[in-house]
Amino acid sequence: MTTNSPEETLHPAFPPSPHPLISYGLPFPSACLKHITSTFNASRVYVLSSGSLARNTSALRDLQSALGDKVVGTRIGMKPHTLWSEILEIVHEARESQADILVTLGAGSLTDGAKIVALVRCVLVHSFTLPILVRLRYSSLDETRARYTSQHHSSCKPDTTLKETALNKSSAYTS
Repeated sequence: MTTNSPEETLHPAFPPSPHPLISYGLPFPSACLKHITSTFNASRVYVLSSGSLARNTSALRDLQSALGDKVVGTRIGMKPHTLWSEILEIVHEARESQADILVTLGAGSLTDGAKIVALVRCVLVHSFTLPILVRLRYSSLDETRARYTSQHHSSCKPDTTLKETALNKSSAYTS
């Protein structure tokens, strides 16, 4: 998907893969509102914001104002190095608020955290196993589900959990 308009340029970051997308030309709050609604068909936004951006700029207020009642939760700040305890808190808050999309305002630990939160939510919601997660790297979610359910020769049974798979792989190396 490549879109050029007088206001915005939108294109894949790593062609030929359609995602992630790069957008520029629109202010961040406007781009978020546009793509949350049109590109991702989402309506319940959980925002992860940098503490310094929230304290020292109007960026968070501007984003919340643009998104209006779509914002169902906000996390301001994360400690460096993306602590697991904070990830679990955010997973819980996002699940409780029924968020269907995460938006980060900032970078570093926030971006890392959002990726881990999304991954953990996929594992919890869809019972994804290690083979499915590996396949996600190479295809869309729908293609991955279709291939996973149609393959009977997988080295991992469909009901094998991520934890069991990790334990099986590590014990194979120690024997």
